Amino acid sequence: MNAKKSLPKVTVIVPCYNAAATLPRLLGNLLHQTLDDMEIILVDDCSTDDTIRIMHDAQVQFPSKVQIIQNDKNSGPGVSRNRGIEQAHGAYIGFADADDIVDVTMYEKLYQSAVRDSADIADCAYMKDEKEGPLLQFSKEFCGDLTWGRRSGLISMGGYHATKIFRRSLLMEHDIRFSDAYQLEDMTFLAEAIYFAQRVSGIPELLYIYSQSESSLSHIRKPYTYIQSVAAAMAFLFERMSPLPHYDKVQEALEYMETEICKDALFMAQTLDPPVDAQMRQLLLSIHSAIVRIPFAENRYIRAKIPADEIAVFAY
Repeated sequence: MNAKKSLPKVTVIVPCYNAAATLPRLLGNLLHQTLDDMEIILVDDCSTDDTIRIMHDAQVQFPSKVQIIQNDKNSGPGVSRNRGIEQAHGAYIGFADADDIVDVTMYEKLYQSAVRDSADIADCAYMKDEKEGPLLQFSKEFCGDLTWGRRSGLISMGGYHATKIFRRSLLMEHDIRFSDAYQLEDMTFLAEAIYFAQRVSGIPELLYIYSQSESSLSHIRKPYTYIQSVAAAMAFLFERMSPLPHYDKVQEALEYMETEICKDALFMAQTLDPPVDAQMRQLLLSIHSAIVRIPFAENRYIRAKIPADEIAVFAY
């Protein structure tokens, strides 16, 4: 009688769109992780280059580890990650972007930290800007059991989904998913995951390098698309979070996040042609005024993190 195959410890989901230039570099370290019992789900978002061929080559070499999903139409990274979540079997789920770099020990260290600390989410440091140095969202003062104060603080910091692993049961039980926007699609996902998590763990080691390549979707800031993404992200965050029973305990952090991205988009709108500028500005301000209820002067995160001269862009 054959022994029942054990489930993977970690599933890593990689959304890919025209990533032929960078995907081999990511897969080199991802497929040779020091953690055993891993599952890699590669989701092709209707690429027009050699991305799908590279995926199949990886599957041929690692047939028991690599799973491929192909979208029927180009849908963006959020939809691709959600499809991966539905097919994932790992006790924990992680996400990597096709143009980023992971250390070969990353998922072993994250998994060990999560198991040791009975954590719903484990995080590691990442490099986004060489001038800033390594960044770690789940630093020592936030780790362990999450009080509402800790949750609020973590939500206000934003962070990066790809530096973390999430307990699969947490995502499934609370239906935590990415939005279908092409940008800012992870903002609500992270906020919900932190809201529902009971314990978190952090590793103060640089294990993930965030790509600064110009081809990266997060760096393609087409004004109209980005402003529309901000409007959608604000509305989606409020729609998902405001009905929750303890929304008031994280409201300041969420409204700070909404104000921060709205501010960025309002400044961008000022660079557009006047007629479009007015339309975009009105769209952003109307959504912001409908969902942000705490006065700026009473929101501790806004007071601490957004300069007064930048708040002036909000002129209702």
